[in-house]
Order: sequence, then structure tokens, then C-alpha cells
Amino acid sequence: MRVGILGCGYIAQSRHLPAIREIAGLELAALCDLSAGTLQLVADYHNVATRYTSYADMLADDTLDAIGVLSYDHAADILAALRAGKHVMTEKPLAFTVGEAEEIKAVLAENPDLVLQVGYQKLHDPAVLWLADKVRGARAPRAVEIHDYGAILSRVRGDFGPIFRVDDLPDVGGAAVRTTVAATGKAAQVNPEVARRVAATLPATHASFVETYMTALMLGSHDFSLLNFCYGMPRQVLFAHTAGPKHVQAVLELENGALCNVDLQLGTNYGWWDERFSVYGDDDQVDLRFGNPFLAFSGTEIVTRSTVNDNDRTVASSYRSFEDGFKNEWIHFRDAVAGEAAVRSTADIATDDIRLVRDIVMRLAAPAAGS
Repeated sequence: MRVGILGCGYIAQSRHLPAIREIAGLELAALCDLSAGTLQLVADYHNVATRYTSYADMLADDTLDAIGVLSYDHAADILAALRAGKHVMTEKPLAFTVGEAEEIKAVLAENPDLVLQVGYQKLHDPAVLWLADKVRGARAPRAVEIHDYGAILSRVRGDFGPIFRVDDLPDVGGAAVRTTVAATGKAAQVNPEVARRVAATLPATHASFVETYMTALMLGSHDFSLLNFCYGMPRQVLFAHTAGPKHVQAVLELENGALCNVDLQLGTNYGWWDERFSVYGDDDQVDLRFGNPFLAFSGTEIVTRSTVNDNDRTVASSYRSFEDGFKNEWIHFRDAVAGEAAVRSTADIATDDIRLVRDIVMRLAAPAAGS
């Protein structure tokens, strides 16, 4: 399968492109980026001869079977690829609003022969698949906990191999975001056009929570997809609180009646990756402790504890999965296009995640007048 990649930024260079090159049955056939200088350096490094600075030109390439959509604001890019008859593997989130995601789902439904897979690499992690198999059909847990404190990216990103970047982007939406992140290592302010579209989906009382919405979506969508994959869409949001635009907490009620506590914070000063998904049962506990996703083979640790009733002993065990979720998701995408696997990280799950983020934001107390 010949794949064209849209977007040659950090996540493409560090994780996606190396993964694709290792997989039998996938060919990294074309690259596209607005930055001609970055495109040349990345394409030279990965020995890709076909290069585009125009996405429309790449979509017109009949030799390409699929598009990897790795751009920032990419709902329109996904729609264009589907309408051009291309299979799509897209980075998360699927879109920034529920309406955008529903439009993508509608176009996908009109093209049932096409595959759309969302880049939730955790759903292709053996540790996550083990947990999902364990909890499905089991008695409802006492509680579930999502804890995700994302550090400033410059503290946790690892450049094992060259990362190319040339400051020659044209003056279009998104250019300033990439420049700010690359120069400072800190999360940029929300792209103004994205902020406008998100705010338009919120009532006036909550329009000031756009940055909180984006924190929950960009940081929490991986965790919410895992929750959805294991337990289904939460029944309701019982409580939500924000301690500033980059820190949101919530309590969710799951369909099985259990509660899920959510604590998300972006931009900590940690020099380590602090993300875990915990399930608390009557006599056992399971923690998934995720490694740094920017580093290949950082691994996911499974820590289990259980009480043995016959002698009240506590048994603990630990196992670390070192398989690369990025590589696994591209393998799964290849197999789904070939009709050999069902898509696991679906547009439905991704749309549910966006809807859940909006529900959390809507549960926040509206700011007092004049504040």
C-alpha cells in the first residue's frame, strides 16, 4: 500500500515516518508540507522522491492508496482525502468540534469501501488490550481513575535522530503555532481560527473556556478513548472543575454505575511522563503506567495487586510492554485496508471523545459576570 503523508512536523518525523518504513506492505511514497525547506530535508533523509507543497496535488496522485493526515487543524484535510477516494490514517483528535466530526462520519458512510483510522496508538498497545479483555464482562469496579499531567514538551521530547525544521512557512493559519512551539518548547496559544470555531459551539456563558476545552481534548483524548474502549461512553458528567485553563478535573458516571475520576493538567515542570489509567476492584487493583509517547519503546507498565482470600495475602506483579504503539497502529491500518482486521480506533470513538470534552466543559461553573 502506497502512503502519502500530509505534515512533516515533529510527530511525523519522530514517530510516524520511522514506523512506516519498518512495516512490510507499506511504502512511504510521498510527503507533503507547506514548508518547502522542511519537506526537502525530511524527504531527502527518508529517501522519498515524490514531494508536494500542495495538498490538492498530492490528493490528485492516483498512485497513492492512503493518506496519513498529520497536520494540526485537519478535519478539512480528512474530508478532502475521503472525497478523493483515499484511505485515511489521521492523528488525533479526529476534529475540534462534534459538528466537524459528524461531517467526517457522514462522508465516510457515503464511501463504505474506505478505511478511516484515528491515531489512538494506546488502543494498539498490548497492555491496553490486556486490560480491555480483563474488564469487559467483569463486575463493575469500585472506581476508575485517569491521571494525565503533561509536561512542557521540551522537557520530555527525545530527539533520537535528526528533527528538521526550516522557518519558511507561508503566512497561513497554523504557521505561527508551529513556530512558537519549536522556538519555546511550550504549548502555544490556541490557533485563533480553531478558537473561533470551538467558541461557536459553546453558549456565551462558557465561551471563555475554549483553552480548557482544548486542554481536555488535546491531552485527554487518548485517555478518553481508552475509557470508551474498555467501558463505553460515560453516562454523564457529574462534576467538573478547572484550576486555570490548563488544569481540568471531572467525575464521570460510567454505564455500569462506577465513577471515573479525571485529572488532566498541561504544562507541568515535570521532567518525566506522568500518565496512568487505574481500575479499582473489590479485591484487586490494576494500574497502567504509560511511558513517554515521544520515545519509541518507552513502554507501558502493568502493575496489579490482589488479595488472596484464603490467607489474606496481597499479591503484586509488574509487567512492561515495550511494543511500539505507533508501529502497531500502522500495521493495523494496513490490515484494515486489506480487509483482514476491523478498525479499532474508529471515528465513532473519536467523536464520542469530542462530545465528552464538550460535556465536561459545559459542567464547569460559568464565570461570574464581570470576571
